[in-house]
Amino acid sequence: MTYSLLLALSVLVLMIVGLRAIRGTGHRVRDISELETWTMPVDLPAFRNLISPDEEEYLRTHLSKTDFRAVQRKRALAAAAYVRCIAHNAAVLLRLGEMGRSSADPEVARTAQELVNSAIRLRLQAWIALGRLSITVMFPGARLTSGSFVRGYEELTGIVTTLTKLQRPAYAPRIAAIM
Repeated sequence: MTYSLLLALSVLVLMIVGLRAIRGTGHRVRDISELETWTMPVDLPAFRNLISPDEEEYLRTHLSKTDFRAVQRKRALAAAAYVRCIAHNAAVLLRLGEMGRSSADPEVARTAQELVNSAIRLRLQAWIALGRLSITVMFPGARLTSGSFVRGYEELTGIVTTLTKLQRPAYAPRIAAIM
């Protein structure tokens, strides 16, 4: 009986910790205009370059093994910094989506729910990407790949742009610049 209780409590604690990790500690966003305050800009072309298989192959063939490993470690650490920024932004957008779900406008509520779903997916992908990048830092010969993660972030920013167009059309052009 005590093992069952201990197991149940352990599962409950793991679920709470997992939910907290997925939701993150994003700030409460009361309005789309606050995104500029709480999000971190992400240079997607630079991030793509860091995780590009072609760039990696170029470095692998043009550098000595020792130099390649050193550069690859630095690339993985830089990519991890981008992933953490993207995960942070996803947590902030998750909060924005949660607020928008209660909108009286069904289109806003639907788009906000889509934003929540996409943000949760991206947060999960961030944990996976950080795990892979950690392996690359420890074993620089491992390949860097996170292309689906970049697509997930592009999808998320597209959804928040749509939500912005529905709620504050004049503010929509600024979304791409702040994300």
